[in-house]
Amino acid sequence: MTSPTFLPREGETGSDGVLTLRTLPSVDTLLNLPELQDAIAAHGRALVKRAIQSALAGLRKSLAAVDTKLSAPSVPSGASVLADPSK
Repeated sequence: MTSPTFLPREGETGSDGVLTLRTLPSVDTLLNLPELQDAIAAHGRALVKRAIQSALAGLRKSLAAVDTKLSAPSVPSGASVLADPSK
């Protein structure tokens, strides 16, 4: 069995080609992938669904952390503010 493709294919990401929270597939979309039907048959839909939910939660957390790092304003350290009050 080949590994299912959980990430969006080319053209399914944001306009800049970057994976975002909006471009993550839904749990139902993943459950309906032909590649996962053998796993569902072997382990049950509920278990596969929980595994997908867990994987997506991890991706969401990672994407949110990256987004936070990119959008966080630059804050001077306490030492530099004390050394130069004009900052």
